[in-house]
Amino acid sequence: NRKIFYQWQNEHQAYVDTLANIDIGLAPLADTVFNCCKSDLKLLEYGILGIPCIASYTGPYVDPIDKGYVLKARNSKDWIKRLRKLVQDKDFYNEQSQKAKELANSRILSDHIEKRFDIYKEISEGVKESRGQGFK
Repeated sequence: NRKIFYQWQNEHQAYVDTLANIDIGLAPLADTVFNCCKSDLKLLEYGILGIPCIASYTGPYVDPIDKGYVLKARNSKDWIKRLRKLVQDKDFYNEQSQKAKELANSRILSDHIEKRFDIYKEISEGVKESRGQGFK
């Protein structure tokens, strides 16, 4: 009776509105080759809304965890310990909420547009050079 279930949302704003009802983000991920190729989008979705997150220490979540933006969980004891801390300690919750926002804000495209442009330019020039060597 304490569980709330939300239906899948196809529209972006409806998804964001539903996500905003979450108090603590959970990002469990099995340590597999497939999962190591995933992105950390889930952490960014939580982060932009200031939702503190606990994540498995694997794949795309390792770097944000190592940088202190996300709480690490390697086993069920870790998950329970982190959840209890977030629920019972309001100051800790607020600190983790701020870190989640910092993660999302550190990845805003407009802050990295020049670097991305340089990468695309370098790739484009490489493709042009390759075409000159007989590649199509």
